Amino acid sequence: GMNNPAGVFIDHLGRLWVADHDNARVLRFSNASSLTSHAAADRVYGQPDFTSSTFSVTASGMINPTAVWVDKADRLWVADEACCRVLRFDDISNKPSGAAAEGVLGQADFTTGSQGSGATGLDRPMSIAISRSGALFVACNRGHRVLRFNNAATLANGAAANAVLGQVDFDGSTSGLSSTNMNNPRGLAIAKDDTLWVCDTDNSRI
Repeated sequence: GMNNPAGVFIDHLGRLWVADHDNARVLRFSNASSLTSHAAADRVYGQPDFTSSTFSVTASGMINPTAVWVDKADRLWVADEACCRVLRFDDISNKPSGAAAEGVLGQADFTTGSQGSGATGLDRPMSIAISRSGALFVACNRGHRVLRFNNAATLANGAAANAVLGQVDFDGSTSGLSSTNMNNPRGLAIAKDDTLWVCDTDNSRI
């Protein structure tokens, strides 16, 4: 079973990925469209097995994952909301359940989970999206902004973002209602023409 699932993603191989928020894990269902009701997941990350639901701030643990994305290079990206970070798992098809992540953004290391600001910090990341060029976009709900990390897969742990949307600079974190402000953004999507769409939740608009 699941407990408050918060995000789903279908990858290029037809696998369904679920951010199982309150169970502190990500589930994978291969060949999802052909599965029957109540089918079991075949992989789990954030936990060592399918029966555990422990909260932990480590390279192999999570607290409250909210969003998942698998890029064309077979990397799994996870927005771990409560840890204020985004985890990167390389070569995910060949990783067993419970494997550790290779990279983290929003924190300097895998054992820190504090709220952050500026170009390196995240505050309640709720959604992620990867562009065709490999840029990672992160919707920071409480920071009222979206950060962009260019060539995200090549970045060192805790690297700085390259751009911010919703604020005039990386130091801002106030909500607003204008063409340049946001109020608790939650969802992200990138169209084929490289247009970024943002669910500006508390402003009731896209």
